Amino acid sequence: MVRTRKRSRLQETAPSTAARKEFSHLASLPLEIWKMVLENIDHQPTINALSLTNSAVNAIVIPHLYRRIVITRSHDPISKRFECLLTTGQKKQLRKKENDEGQQERCPNELNQTTKPIVATHVRQLIINDDPYKDTEVRCIEKILNNLNQLKIIDTSILTVDMAKFIASLKHLQALRVTTACGEAVLEPIRQVKGIKHLRFACGTNRHHPNIDVAQSLIENSASTLRSLTGVMFFPFKVESGSTKAQYPLIMLKTLHILKLPLDRENTERMLKFVDFVKLEDLLWDDNHNDPVLLYERLAVLFGTASPPSLRSLRLTIRINFEVGYRFIASFNTLRTLSVANNCIGPSDIMLESILKHKGLRILELRSECCVPPCLSAREICVIVDGLPELRELAFVPKEEEMASAPTLIEMEKLLTQRRLPRLRSVGSWFGRDI
Repeated sequence: MVRTRKRSRLQETAPSTAARKEFSHLASLPLEIWKMVLENIDHQPTINALSLTNSAVNAIVIPHLYRRIVITRSHDPISKRFECLLTTGQKKQLRKKENDEGQQERCPNELNQTTKPIVATHVRQLIINDDPYKDTEVRCIEKILNNLNQLKIIDTSILTVDMAKFIASLKHLQALRVTTACGEAVLEPIRQVKGIKHLRFACGTNRHHPNIDVAQSLIENSASTLRSLTGVMFFPFKVESGSTKAQYPLIMLKTLHILKLPLDRENTERMLKFVDFVKLEDLLWDDNHNDPVLLYERLAVLFGTASPPSLRSLRLTIRINFEVGYRFIASFNTLRTLSVANNCIGPSDIMLESILKHKGLRILELRSECCVPPCLSAREICVIVDGLPELRELAFVPKEEEMASAPTLIEMEKLLTQRRLPRLRSVGSWFGRDI
């Protein structure tokens, strides 16, 4: 009687010899092709499975797999989910604090307790969400952060003194986003951060009152490298009397997002002194308490007299001064993306004339945040679609009574069919009504 050995499940799922040879052949592809393939795989378990095929593919995939780490609250302890980013000594310390004596034997004493794991050198982006964390979780996050010396991007909702000191010591940091409430002692080390390219800062005694002094230090330290700046409730520059500083110190700035800031004359003058709006490519001025009338007027004059601006994307809110806002939009013709929140009603011909000047528009969004939003008629929609040959997406608040008209629908259908507009959508009003 011949006995056969039952194959294990692992043997059944293991790749065949031919498959292993095929993977070995794929591993010889240029690294640039592998990067293109990996960047088009959105399913993380698939990338993880790909890294387990053989050692050659593993060496290519692992840096991509660990380049971006996201820490969130979960039922599983952070020390277990991100164990691969901790040193042996750090694991022992954390397990001792958690009174987990049974797992201490997994870390033999003869191992080097301070050797940083290799995968930690591949991490380039760290995101920390879901504040607040427990004290033990914060200590674990601090230890993980201390091993990530090659970080380029940090987005965190928590900040401690040790974390701030480590962030200030990073040599390759390019982007920093800090949104949390903390005291001045915690923020003080952040002042030393230099040479970053992207900054979003909403950090102070609370998230609605950021520490302007720290924000100003950050921007001054990176004035020659900063490409994008997002500020909430502040514009962190002070104009000193008799100052000899050169105008437009932010020589590389391309993107400016300012949120929830009342634009009085003082703030307007500061912005015009420190930002070269002609060279900006992306401007977002949204969710503010009033219309920046003076800024719109000054920019309309500037864009009308200077060389053509570089502005490609604009997002703003028009609350009261309808004509002033659209006069600013009509002062140039370079936009590719335009998003306007019309919270007041004005002459539609002024709005259409301003929009149609931007023949290269690809995305147009006419939204509203008020209870009685200004609506687009079917004729106005046809004029916009017909006058913007590059338009690919149009979002608007429609007039419902006209949309129910059969002749109007037939006219729109013919125009949209000829143009092959891929995306046409309506946006609701302030109270969330889906039209």
